[in-house]
Amino acid sequence: MLRRFTLPFFLLAPLLWLFRSALFAGEVLAFRDVGHFYYPLYQYVQQQWRHGIPLWNPLDGLGQPLLGDPTAAVLYPGKIIFELPLSFSLCLTLYVIGHLLLAGYGAYFFSRELKANRHGAILAGVSYELSGQVLFQYCNPIYLVGAAWLPWALLFVHRIGIGKKPIPSMIGLSITLCFMVLGGEPQMAMHVVLCSFVWAIITFASKLRKQKADRLAGPPATRFMLWIAIACMLALGLAAAQILPSMEWSERSDRGLRNGPRSCSELVVDYAINGATNTAGLWNRNTLSSKHATKTYDFSVGPWRWSECFWPNISGHFAPISTRWIRALPGEGRMWTASLYLGLLPICLAVFRCRFIRGSRAVRWISWLTLLSMLAAIGEYGVGWLIDEYQFQVTGNQFERSPIIKGFGGLYWFLTIVVPGYADFRYPGKWWTVASLGISVLAARGLPLIWSRYRQKLVTRFATCSVVALSVTLVCRFLFIESVPSSSAFGPFDESLSLMHLLQAVLHTVVCGAACWMIGSKSRATAMGLVILTVIELTFAQQTLIHTAADTNAIANEPGGTIWREATPMYPSSFRDSASADRIHEMREHDVQSLMPKHHLLRNTRQLNSISSMHCADFHSVWTSLGTKHKPSQQTLNFFGATPSNESPTAWLVFRWKRSPTKNLKSLSEIEQQTRNILLSESGELIDHRSIGIVETNDEIPTPSDVASNQNVSVVSTNAKRIEIRVTTSSEAALLVLREQFYPGWVATVSNQGSTTKTKIYRTNRVMRGVFVPAGESTVVLQYRPQSFFFGALISIICWTTLGAYLALTGQLFAKPAQSMIL
Repeated sequence: MLRRFTLPFFLLAPLLWLFRSALFAGEVLAFRDVGHFYYPLYQYVQQQWRHGIPLWNPLDGLGQPLLGDPTAAVLYPGKIIFELPLSFSLCLTLYVIGHLLLAGYGAYFFSRELKANRHGAILAGVSYELSGQVLFQYCNPIYLVGAAWLPWALLFVHRIGIGKKPIPSMIGLSITLCFMVLGGEPQMAMHVVLCSFVWAIITFASKLRKQKADRLAGPPATRFMLWIAIACMLALGLAAAQILPSMEWSERSDRGLRNGPRSCSELVVDYAINGATNTAGLWNRNTLSSKHATKTYDFSVGPWRWSECFWPNISGHFAPISTRWIRALPGEGRMWTASLYLGLLPICLAVFRCRFIRGSRAVRWISWLTLLSMLAAIGEYGVGWLIDEYQFQVTGNQFERSPIIKGFGGLYWFLTIVVPGYADFRYPGKWWTVASLGISVLAARGLPLIWSRYRQKLVTRFATCSVVALSVTLVCRFLFIESVPSSSAFGPFDESLSLMHLLQAVLHTVVCGAACWMIGSKSRATAMGLVILTVIELTFAQQTLIHTAADTNAIANEPGGTIWREATPMYPSSFRDSASADRIHEMREHDVQSLMPKHHLLRNTRQLNSISSMHCADFHSVWTSLGTKHKPSQQTLNFFGATPSNESPTAWLVFRWKRSPTKNLKSLSEIEQQTRNILLSESGELIDHRSIGIVETNDEIPTPSDVASNQNVSVVSTNAKRIEIRVTTSSEAALLVLREQFYPGWVATVSNQGSTTKTKIYRTNRVMRGVFVPAGESTVVLQYRPQSFFFGALISIICWTTLGAYLALTGQLFAKPAQSMIL
């Protein structure tokens, strides 16, 4: 009976301890994105659910699709937990803990599927769940969702690969891929597909070599990939309600527009359309004009950080006091996760158990996935980075002036140019999640070796790797310790505390290593003791990753209206100049007060320069054309009505307008040029948008009267999906202009003299909406009814209904989860 509760206890107990402040003390998860981005965003989404399906967000910029933003995870089933009669902060904590448990259980079942014994599988579940890469993703819940479903997806991939119940396994894979997409992490779904390709390559190579160890039941590589393709198609259908709006939004954002081909597929498309090729976008930094493209290689994991796998927190702590000395390294960039540690015993066993040429297909598959994922996570540190470093050290040439993309020559760069659509994603550090799972599973398979005749080799290999890692770390620390910069959030570097953390890391590894060395003979008690040791040491090592703060009800400055938030610096200079043990709480108060970056959603305040995963390309071009990004001109603020009150109207009538033909703009440079042509006069001055409107259309439109008449415009009601305006004018025709983002899916009706007619919404002033109204008193109603959502929802309903009917008819709908692995 007790054996049944062993796994739940080992997975849940550490999480209850690590998140104790958020669970039992009323504090909130407050570090990085979870505090200032996802906390207000998820709460805003749940508020919008009370008024129907959240489709539109009117408070970011001039408005943008809420459902089309994957980070909002509007349709993800796991967010039902926010409907519990608990505080939102507690629900968010339970949401995080639930996915960590899902990750742990997934690693356990995946290890069992690969024939690991029970204690080894428990070790894998604990190691993966409490690994720095996975645990720290509480700061980015969408990436935690991807990490939680990853082991389940690879489990189904393996089942398909060995021919074990291919149809149920294909269904299970499609559901997990669907949940990744709905949860906001489509890139992890693509990573699963790429992992499937590795299995197919290994299978094909095994057939050529005719290895006896690989004579297992299973389809050939081509049939295997056919099953994977079917699973992907089904997953697309199941998640179509999310995918189609996201694709529509992506095409109109800074991710969907480019100044040149970024991949081979885009190269072929451009050649087919233009009859010419331009390969500069594949390697030249000067082609990275969009905000997204310049951040493609952010959060790369440098190979010097691999030492953290053996020595926990040896690089120092990121918060609340800055002791992270590794920031002094010339190549160290933005930190994706504060620690890569996942247990001393798991990394030791994984290093010894990995096989790349011989052994079973499963072990070779996981070994290759681990190695390739580590190389992909390196990201920007490729040939281009080496060239940049050389030029900087020898010639003093700054990186920004170098024409070579930093990631040029690396595995992540190779994926961006070879895999269609992969260039739309970013952050190589996400690949380390796959590596963490691979290390955990290899450790599960390698646990019996600790009692085998290979024990001496295991100890020797581990000692060699750990000593080399420590030596390299100490040398780097000695060389660069004097140049550690101050943190903009956590203040000056504390050298004495950093040295203490380094000594703690060394002592931690020595003590755990000695404890593992003193294990007794092989028995269940000994194996359980090793698991308990790993649970305790991981809980101790990772407790510095979880940061919470007291919840604050501080009143935000200037709630309501339309504002421009000062984007730089993110935090006051006092944070850089001084250190504080209570800095996390101070940062949260500052975020709430300054509406950084999503807190404006909870204050019903429109923020023009809000931070989002995607930005409207047209809106961005207006900022570029009318004023600098960080310091907008006054005419730019007037154009968008950036006032804290409702002094600037959101809708008005104009009686003069010009028609500008619609053009098929394919690049950011073309959009910016079109914006300047429309909004600026020949002298470079902004055209008075309150008296004249620029309508972009190829249709015939009414002739302007050019004479202002008696007029009255009043907004009757407005919400996220519906705007009602009452207009009175004596002119034969007038143009009603709304300071709202022009976007497909909005429909307008005009009620005049007892009749209601549907009318067209025109792109006006480049980014706004315009509707022509007749003389007299009219009521204009605009509603958001995106065809992309309704068409996608229809596809999803059909797919889910068909899938449910199939499972019910085959008797698998009510099968035990541990047996079917589907539900």
